Amino acid sequence: MSNEEKAEDLSGYQKDAEFWERLEINKKTDARGRIFTNESYFGKEIAVFVSETEHKLQMCGSYYLLPYSQYKEIRKTKHKNEIGEPLKVQKGGNVYTTCPNMYVKIFVKVV
Repeated sequence: MSNEEKAEDLSGYQKDAEFWERLEINKKTDARGRIFTNESYFGKEIAVFVSETEHKLQMCGSYYLLPYSQYKEIRKTKHKNEIGEPLKVQKGGNVYTTCPNMYVKIFVKVV
């Protein structure tokens, strides 16, 4: 892997707008780290990103850009140093992030 590829990997997350739909949720998670999406997203693959402050989402071409310095992807894991599975939307439409009082950006896979 070249140095340029490593720099791109360290810069942030990217989500292709052709495959991922961004949910327009302008709320913070509650005190338990829960955010309501919608019951219609139950069973679909989602990606959840949290931030301590509200940031405007940037786009480059058809990609949403989420810099590492501003966003952290939340995944389900039992051990801190492992990369876990994506979070799931519960039957009632809630997503449990374990990150209380944080701003969220949620993407749903459309393909």
